[in-house]
Amino acid sequence: MKVSEFKLSLPLKPLIAVSNIKHPKVKYMTAFDEDLPTDIFENSVRISKVLAEPDNWIVDTNDVVTTHVVYSAISTFAIVRRHIGICGLQYNLYDFMLDIEYAKGRSKQQLFLNVLEGLKKRDIKLK
Repeated sequence: MKVSEFKLSLPLKPLIAVSNIKHPKVKYMTAFDEDLPTDIFENSVRISKVLAEPDNWIVDTNDVVTTHVVYSAISTFAIVRRHIGICGLQYNLYDFMLDIEYAKGRSKQQLFLNVLEGLKKRDIKLK
């Protein structure tokens, strides 16, 4: 998923894993501009550099830290529940304090993409 698409769902925050289209296997973590001495420093990249060219950067949807950053933007108490249903294995993003289910998916990556889609459509509200 390109950063330009990701920004439709959620503003770019620190600790989101991104990679450049030219070098997709090299992963960087976004960071505040004032935290880094240069644009790219020790596997981190400034948010302003990524936002300057959002179509040249890809968000890593499989990264564990990225999923935690997105889920914590929705709720501090959101957890991923895994259970076996009629259709097989299912993952739910669930807020155990408010007893709310935000999204479902058949895999962790599908759940993450469904959460981003819900944020884009404004079905899921940010905290």
